Amino acid sequence: MSSDEAELAIKENLNKAIELHRAGELTEAEAFYQAVLQLDPDHADALQLMGVIAAQLGDLSLAVQRTELALSKYPEQPVTFNNLGNMLVELDRYDDAIKAYENAVHLRPDYTQAYLNLGHVLCRANRLLEAQDAYRKVTELEVDNADGWDSLGDALHKVGRSEDAIEAFRKASELAPERTSILHHLGMALRSLDRMDDAATVYRQCLEITPDDPIAKHYLVVCGDLDEAPERVSMEFVQETFDDFAASFDMVLADLKYKVPELLGKMSADFLAAHEQETIDIVDLGCGTGLCAEHLRGLANDLVGVDLSKEMLAKAEKRGGYDDLVHGELTEYLSYCDRSFDLAFSADTFIYIGDLRSTIEAAALVLRPGGGLIFSLEKMDDAQSERSSTGFRLGLSGRYQHDKEIVTQWLNDSGFIVQEIRDAHVRNEGKVPVVGYLVVAIKPA
Repeated sequence: MSSDEAELAIKENLNKAIELHRAGELTEAEAFYQAVLQLDPDHADALQLMGVIAAQLGDLSLAVQRTELALSKYPEQPVTFNNLGNMLVELDRYDDAIKAYENAVHLRPDYTQAYLNLGHVLCRANRLLEAQDAYRKVTELEVDNADGWDSLGDALHKVGRSEDAIEAFRKASELAPERTSILHHLGMALRSLDRMDDAATVYRQCLEITPDDPIAKHYLVVCGDLDEAPERVSMEFVQETFDDFAASFDMVLADLKYKVPELLGKMSADFLAAHEQETIDIVDLGCGTGLCAEHLRGLANDLVGVDLSKEMLAKAEKRGGYDDLVHGELTEYLSYCDRSFDLAFSADTFIYIGDLRSTIEAAALVLRPGGGLIFSLEKMDDAQSERSSTGFRLGLSGRYQHDKEIVTQWLNDSGFIVQEIRDAHVRNEGKVPVVGYLVVAIKPA
């Protein structure tokens, strides 16, 4: 084949590959990119787009390998470095992703998307001051970039600069007034400063845009817009909140010095030590991203995780450790479950349920005689307990707090023997320790 013929064949194969790629015919497109590389092994576009296809097909390791090969041959490619950064983030290789984005903005100093991505991964790596610098660069390059202002506000809020965060969120909302997610962030910052009336105004604005907005409905109650809190958080609120939270969940909890999985894991090990079996069947209610799996796996014959957030369950599946993962609301799962367990375990999930009676009753149904119910709650202080007619209240955080006496009564009414209710420092909230209860209750043999 002459050089002219080869050049024509490369062009035809590349055009066909791109056409198929845009149409979503990934396997067919990959074959035409391969044909290009057979004729020109160093073809920059084919190498880079082969990496993109591998990422789209879910093989991120191959995607990174192909993209790094493309960059080794053609290193002056800012878009390719940005794509590489995106792939590395998906693999939780944050330091490598940061380097990729830094290469992208070095090659193209006005590359706002790469600066935005750089800020996001710096946040995930808990390098919040550097993230602020990246987001500020976005707003300098594009003063009307709502994502830049919104992200800057988030980074400022995380380091305690809530007044500055409010200013950034308001700027973002002016630029994108239809985006309720920005208003949610603004409401959060206002609540952190105890500006409940201002926050309520923001949440009512959300409902004018999206009348069924579960986040706004929930926090309007928190802000005191309704006289009486519901008995539990809506399923829609939980799903939307934790689907959005899944990517940063583990990092945020680590920063809050979250201790519940470890503490409840030790209590579960003590429970097993008193049990006649070497391993037991365990259900992790509200398993989230699977943080508790490492504390339960060694105790379990069969470990089942249940959660209402599909994104959280995806993270739990990736982490591993569970024999089965179930998408569903935990009380409904317990009510209709066709199997039995020796231990029902729940780390910081019952805090989204005020009236726990139906959940406790459902747990009693699935537990074998001698089985245990081990869970955590947030503590209602004594003054609030004296004023409460229900034994629970919706706190400013949007989570429920409980009175020890009412929880003990609910457990006893469902046939449990309360073995222990212990005060514990469960996490920090705005740098302030949050006190909770760690509960162990036994179903009589």
